[in-house]
Amino acid sequence: MQGNVTNVFEQQERDMINEDFKKWATGYSGFDGGNPNGKIWLCGIEWGGASSEGIEDIKKLFEGDVSKIPTGYTDHNVNLNDGQKNKFQYNYKFLKVMATIKGKNFLENGSTSTKIKEILKKFNDEEKCFTEDSNYFKLNLLPFSFPNIDESNWSDDYKKLTSYSDKNEYEKESLNMRFKMFQKMVKDYKPLLIITNGTTQIDNFKEAFGYKDTNLATREFEDDKTKKIEYFYDKNNTRLFVNIPFLGRPLNSNCLLIETGKIIKKLLEGKNINIDLEIN
Repeated sequence: MQGNVTNVFEQQERDMINEDFKKWATGYSGFDGGNPNGKIWLCGIEWGGASSEGIEDIKKLFEGDVSKIPTGYTDHNVNLNDGQKNKFQYNYKFLKVMATIKGKNFLENGSTSTKIKEILKKFNDEEKCFTEDSNYFKLNLLPFSFPNIDESNWSDDYKKLTSYSDKNEYEKESLNMRFKMFQKMVKDYKPLLIITNGTTQIDNFKEAFGYKDTNLATREFEDDKTKKIEYFYDKNNTRLFVNIPFLGRPLNSNCLLIETGKIIKKLLEGKNINIDLEIN
């Protein structure tokens, strides 16, 4: 009898945790934010790095308010990389891509590393990427960064936390819960350039932004034929959706980052899409 009572309480606890997780996952968790009215959106897969928190620490995250869109960074300088490997290396590479799109040549006259930093700092000071008053908004498909997909890294704690047997199931169910939220945001805020980041999740990116059954066109990189950008013009050619290789090892040189920016710049110019329109 005692065993049955214990099992009931354990099940109730799991159900409560799972409901907390669902509430959290369907909110604006996983977003860095910025200005949703901004014309330029950057969407990744999940926050960089696997979580090292224990289950009790993660439960506390679920107590946070994710019902409101996060307003982004209070200090735009977090986008700058000091040469060390840190969590904002992804942002720093994005600055290089965006600087190129905006016609800023950060490698002009064979710039030294110091000069490159100066050029990108000036660009970041002008753009203030992913802050509340900027033209930029940053989000992720998934609400949290769990360990790698293989079963050995999906601990019993995570099973209890989410009620999902492995990370594949967690990803599938989380995305199904979040797709409508993404699609509504696009309809409400009307971004002009959506840059999705990571080719392995292209089908999920397409569905998240309302392009599930859309065939994408392709542009190959001149410097590396194994890499490509896929894209689609939406809303009578007034919005550009692109998928680029991950802003990590796949784009591991300034030349590839510049080429990424140049391709996107040409795609925007090809349909006269002005991403510098006045924002709210």
